[in-house]
Amino acid sequence: MKQTSVTSTSFDTIDFTPTVIIGFYRKGEKKLFIDDYEILKKRFPQADIIGCSSRSNISNTRPYIESNQQFPCVYLCLNMKKDAFHFKLFSKEDELVSLEIKEGKKYEAILLSSFSSLELEDILTKLPAIVGTQHIFGAVASVENYVSSKNSLEIFYNGIFYEQHMLLWIIDAQKYTVDAMSMHLFRPEGQPLQITRCKGSKIYELDNKPALQVLEALAGRLDDSVIKHFGYPLFLQNEEKGWESAPLGSLLSVNRKENTVFLHRNIKDGNYIKMGIMVDRDTQLKRLRELYTLAPESSAALLFFCVGIEKNLNMMEYLYIEDIKRHLDITFIGFHSFGEIGYPATGKVQNDTLLHNQTMTMILISDNVVS
Repeated sequence: MKQTSVTSTSFDTIDFTPTVIIGFYRKGEKKLFIDDYEILKKRFPQADIIGCSSRSNISNTRPYIESNQQFPCVYLCLNMKKDAFHFKLFSKEDELVSLEIKEGKKYEAILLSSFSSLELEDILTKLPAIVGTQHIFGAVASVENYVSSKNSLEIFYNGIFYEQHMLLWIIDAQKYTVDAMSMHLFRPEGQPLQITRCKGSKIYELDNKPALQVLEALAGRLDDSVIKHFGYPLFLQNEEKGWESAPLGSLLSVNRKENTVFLHRNIKDGNYIKMGIMVDRDTQLKRLRELYTLAPESSAALLFFCVGIEKNLNMMEYLYIEDIKRHLDITFIGFHSFGEIGYPATGKVQNDTLLHNQTMTMILISDNVVS
């Protein structure tokens, strides 16, 4: 499988005919993205072009991370066999039917979504049985300003932008291998706290006490500047055990008058939470390098890093991507997302497809080499 990564200024370096082009664009650069689409579609009319809006992008070339809006649009071009993949677009309300899944065939899938809520989590519980695999990975689109993002996240499919939709890229597992691993930089701390009253993403009570009061009794006063940098992640679980593989939810804001807290995802009464504490840098690097064992040679990769990773790591994010480049022979693009989809973030359990926050997810696409 041939692959290359490009930006809006380097289309002339594409020296093969791609059949799939994945692009991520900062929402403020939508016009540039459309102009790029028209150029690419004219040159490669048979290619499917997909993508989504982003807060900021990740490029295959230094400085990798946008520090000064260097990469308004990034693209991964792949030359895959046309009969080895297809796409299905769904609105938030659609039932998951007509996936064109053939009996006896094995598939893997990549999902891009322009919504993040309990509806998406419910969909993720159903998808593996429908597609016939737990190999479903992806991300939630993002925008520069979270406050104004509620109805403005977008995915893109062959010339049209969609809000409140998801795009499922279904790939023949006999011809291509899709694998991924998710990691975060935190460990659960303290006793589990039960959510005893909540609505949507707002928690009123933990263990039948005011939520903010309970959290500040454990962690001290929650600093607004740290909250803005997603510095107080919470582990979320349906029961009191299994915390090492539990997904994270970002603490988005607090209401001191009401003694309530808001998360960057919906929750349910009866769920449990634990505070998340950042692990040391040696442990961070050890977790990152566990990803490397997954990568076949000459893989193409999609890097979906939570916006919280961008805010918390600063320079370390650049160094970690530099470490990836040094150890792996991969071509990649990515973006900072509002949710990451993959296995539990420890990598030890691979029988669930979860929606994460505060997580790095690396998806690897390669030819399926049959021994």
